[in-house]
Amino acid sequence: MTVTKKLLKDPRVKVYHEAYMNHPFIKGIEKGDLDREKFKRYLVQDSLYLKDYGKVYASIFLKMDRIEDLQFLHTCIGVVVADETNMHTQYLKDYG
Repeated sequence: MTVTKKLLKDPRVKVYHEAYMNHPFIKGIEKGDLDREKFKRYLVQDSLYLKDYGKVYASIFLKMDRIEDLQFLHTCIGVVVADETNMHTQYLKDYG
């Protein structure tokens, strides 16, 4: 059994997971009928979050000495600052 399946069977986790999966925003994405403006607001807010999240990784990067740690954090920063942010930017271009 995977870790995810084990976690989802735990009643302490299950109640939160079910609430999350039944949230109107998630249901709207699932059904394909989420209001476009709600999705746009999410993208803008998440972009702001990602900017600060990347800074968290960068601040940790400065404190590392081992090359393996630096390589790992470099990858994390790249995913957050480049990949995730670029995806959001591309979606936001659809809004003009």
